[in-house]
Amino acid sequence: MRWLLGLYPTAWRARYEEEMAALLADYPVTIGTVLDLLLGALDAHLNESAWTHRVWKGAHTMLRRWAIGGSLVVLLALWTLFVLSHPIIPGPPEVPA
Repeated sequence: MRWLLGLYPTAWRARYEEEMAALLADYPVTIGTVLDLLLGALDAHLNESAWTHRVWKGAHTMLRRWAIGGSLVVLLALWTLFVLSHPIIPGPPEVPA
């Protein structure tokens, strides 16, 4: 039944083929499964640009989250260094000689 997966777009296969092949190997394949895979391949081709857009959008969102998280870590480290290097309570006043 792996030949049915060849009907899916390349981008889809790159992401899901191994997982789907494992599922097909674990369960008995019925006529319903074959029809579902055929309709899924048709749907994947009809919506390939939308699927590809979601993949890139997801990657962009992930990178943005990493950038924001990294920025927050850097800001927290800089704030900590500032606080530790500038005591809030001043020392005793200097007495002129």
